[in-house]
Amino acid sequence: MAPRGRKHIHIRVICDVCASVEKIMLSAKKLQALIADGTIGIEPMLEEIHGPAVKLHLGDWYQMQQGKEIDLDGLRSLAAPIKIDAEELHILPNQMVLVKTLEHIRMPDGYVGWMETHGGAANVGLQVHLTDAHLDPGTDTRPWLQLKNQSDHPLVMRRGTYIAKMYVHELLD
Repeated sequence: MAPRGRKHIHIRVICDVCASVEKIMLSAKKLQALIADGTIGIEPMLEEIHGPAVKLHLGDWYQMQQGKEIDLDGLRSLAAPIKIDAEELHILPNQMVLVKTLEHIRMPDGYVGWMETHGGAANVGLQVHLTDAHLDPGTDTRPWLQLKNQSDHPLVMRRGTYIAKMYVHELLD
């Protein structure tokens, strides 16, 4: 039972590292403390935490093979994404691109990261999806994200544009 006056959000999830597990979303105060003491690593930390999420920004972007039919049974044989060296990223309507976050994230054992599209970006048609749906315990990487333009107009962004937020959840046994 949660202490009086404190609210916990309990969510059931399916995780790569566990069959079915309960998790609790961290408060802003707990999240700040875990980042400050180095338990959770986020470099660079561009903005202060306001609320229970860490803001994530556009890093590098990549182009996947286009204009060809892709056999999903042969995904391992696809050519690696090609890094695009440009000042701005223009995403055309219905186009998807792969990007890396600017932030390098280290998620310790016992915690999982969940990403959502930044609300303002979603309002103009940007959909951000973590390629693996969540960051597993023990992750130490700059995550890959899929950006999809769901609007009828091109979207323009630059390295450092705020595109997503990450919530951290503590896993319970």
